[in-house]
Amino acid sequence: MGLEEVERCAYYQALGDVPPPGTDVEVLPDLVGGRLAVATQGDGQVVGFLPTRLNHVLGCLKGGYRYPGEVTASARTPVAVVRIQLAPTA
Repeated sequence: MGLEEVERCAYYQALGDVPPPGTDVEVLPDLVGGRLAVATQGDGQVVGFLPTRLNHVLGCLKGGYRYPGEVTASARTPVAVVRIQLAPTA
């Protein structure tokens, strides 16, 4: 799935780039700016936001589930894009 608002997030703002494929990420348990954020597992920098159609994931997070995963594809131009795959765990 593709993340939203990649260019506005901390990772892109700090590095001017997108994370490479294979980067470990996870959905943060707390909202960031009212949105479900995906951050790198190493340093916790926000990479992008889950599409709003997945807002139900917040209830799952509150129920004890975690959503780790990895970047499967990314590109900086013409617009920054990050695609991820998540693997929910209880």
